[in-house]
Amino acid sequence: MKNPFWIVFYRFFSVFALLFLLLPGAKILSGQQESTIDSLKNLAAVSDQDSTRIFALTNLSTIYKIDQLDSAEYFAMEAMRQAKETDFTEGIAASYFALGTIEVSRDSLDQAKIYLLEAIKYYKLCDKEIELPQIYMILGTLHNYQDEVFESLHCFEKTLEIAIKYNLRQTEEHVYNNLGSVYRVMKNYEKALEYFNKALVISTELGYSEEVYYIYGNLGIVHAELGDKELAESYFKKTLQIARKQNNEVMEAFAMVSLGDFNMDVKNYPEALRYYNQAHEKADAVNAGYSGPKALFFANVYSGIGSAQYFLKNYNTAIEYLTLGFDKAQETGQLSIVVESAKKLSHAYELRNRLDLALKYARIYKSVSDSTMNEDIVRRITEVNMQNKFDKQTAEREFEQAITDATQKRNRVIYQMIIGGAILGLVIFLLLFLLSINKVKRVRLKSENLQLEKENLSNDLTYKNKELTTNVMYLLKKNELILNVTDKLRKSKMGFKVENRKVVEDVIRDLETASKGDFWKEFELRFQEVHSDFYNKLNELFPNLTPNELKLCAFLRLNMSTKDIAAITFLSVNSINIARHRLRKKLNIDQDENLIVFLSSL
Repeated sequence: MKNPFWIVFYRFFSVFALLFLLLPGAKILSGQQESTIDSLKNLAAVSDQDSTRIFALTNLSTIYKIDQLDSAEYFAMEAMRQAKETDFTEGIAASYFALGTIEVSRDSLDQAKIYLLEAIKYYKLCDKEIELPQIYMILGTLHNYQDEVFESLHCFEKTLEIAIKYNLRQTEEHVYNNLGSVYRVMKNYEKALEYFNKALVISTELGYSEEVYYIYGNLGIVHAELGDKELAESYFKKTLQIARKQNNEVMEAFAMVSLGDFNMDVKNYPEALRYYNQAHEKADAVNAGYSGPKALFFANVYSGIGSAQYFLKNYNTAIEYLTLGFDKAQETGQLSIVVESAKKLSHAYELRNRLDLALKYARIYKSVSDSTMNEDIVRRITEVNMQNKFDKQTAEREFEQAITDATQKRNRVIYQMIIGGAILGLVIFLLLFLLSINKVKRVRLKSENLQLEKENLSNDLTYKNKELTTNVMYLLKKNELILNVTDKLRKSKMGFKVENRKVVEDVIRDLETASKGDFWKEFELRFQEVHSDFYNKLNELFPNLTPNELKLCAFLRLNMSTKDIAAITFLSVNSINIARHRLRKKLNIDQDENLIVFLSSL
């Protein structure tokens, strides 16, 4: 069976983290802070702005709360007075918050809760919801100190709601840590581990080693209660290592108490006593550097030392420290420590034959334990109801978050589709634009190629025309030469011997026949190469043209003169003129129209 002191301190350890981090001014005043104090006092005295003066006063209260609680209270009360005179709602809220944290430092937890509830009321009046999480967190912590699990769970639930709304990741981590602590008290270890691990993920993500310190402590608590002593001890020793690495004596003191509790649980009383005494040696550091309820710390340390001495049978020392722990626990309302200390004191006094004191503490033990038992029954019923309510709200919140995530995912998909569509449209537009440019280039290139081809064809045609003309002129000259030769042979034929005259006539005849046949075949071949469609068009338009008329059309297409045509065909100029006249009629050409131009147009 676990030592109740161990259970109480576990809760104390888990929520200590919040007060140490949220309550401002957890460090000794430095020269820089003295300068800050002077500046704030000057602002509070001379500023024309009501809000500036009031916030300067609340900040002064925060700084003085480190080691001068009376001065801190003076500045907070002065801020309250001025805020109410000027009807400055936010200033009133800030003043109540300052007073609440001062009462926490004084161990006046009930009065602290009254001030903090007033702070919540006024912050709500001025729509400053962002200021509420730290107040709800401290209230939840105070309720947890006093075993008011229902109220504690409610406050942490409100904190988590606002933290998620405003994405306050560090606050969210603190809430998960404290929710884990509450569920541990309720023996729901699965839930406790779930929340502690959520807190650990966020702390690691944000790089906060102090938060990791507290979470390790809580994980050690849960594993100790689950019976995994080795794992629990490893977590507690990690907290001590972190505290020493940061040279933080306050954190080190709490880590030592947790290790003291652990050794009490495993019945290693000498080792437990060693850790408790080391924690007690840090009393001055706790008094100077811890802004939370110091009486809670000392109640746990005194009762821890007393319990260890009790089991070591050093009853005189045990009575001394158990009495100190009992008094501090009564002062702070830690009934579990009151019950356990009273039980041990009753037995220790009985062994010392101090029956009157033994009876006194026995009655206290019975009275408080009965009261606690009844309260526990009511509390357990309330805790179950509260847990069901909280689980329902958590499920609803997770469902709403799932809907939100689904909506965001759908919106992201839509945005991605829109962006993708826009990108696709842009790509298509660019492709079409490039295709259009390429098409224009291709059309222009094709046009240029056609033009070039046309020019090449034209040049080729011109060249072939020239070549054809040259050949014609060559043939013409050749025919003229043959004609001259034959003419001279005819004239000189009579001068040849009779037996040679027939040979000369045969030569003349062969020359005339060969020149006419070869000429026309070669001419027609070359002309077809240059003007392949000319004869087709003539035959299509004028199918009744004779071969000689086709030849005449070809000669005229080459722009040959009547004389040249006569020479090349061995006909007279008059015959050629008559042939042209007849051709004009067949082609239905007026006298005014140029025959050569007409034929060139075909």
